[in-house]
Amino acid sequence: MLIIFFWLKKKKKVLLMNFFVKSESKKEIGKMEFKTLDLSKKQSIDEFVEWIVTKKKDCRVCVLINNAGLANFHAQQFHKVRYTNGGQQSFSQIEEMWLVNYIAPFYLTQQLLPTITSNTEACEFGRVIN
Repeated sequence: MLIIFFWLKKKKKVLLMNFFVKSESKKEIGKMEFKTLDLSKKQSIDEFVEWIVTKKKDCRVCVLINNAGLANFHAQQFHKVRYTNGGQQSFSQIEEMWLVNYIAPFYLTQQLLPTITSNTEACEFGRVIN
């Protein structure tokens, strides 16, 4: 089973993949592998999907967790939020935020859906968590 989980670390989009392989004793053995993916670039998403389909074809995608997010502000205190540009965001900041937060997860899910739905042997049915 392959679980894909996205999160942000220092403005880089990082992918954590968790492989579970059933051994002969029926215990699950975990293996983690990291791959960097820039969700603001379509080419990066396409390369990742190609990597999953060709190089990781033995591991089926059971769960896709779209958890990466981008916001162009920072918190001075826990309950107070201040925008980096005096309360205004530039068009490119808003565009990148929409790409990373909405368009990229939808596109990635759409590209991986055939792999997720054809995975009846490894798991009962695939899941996408947004």
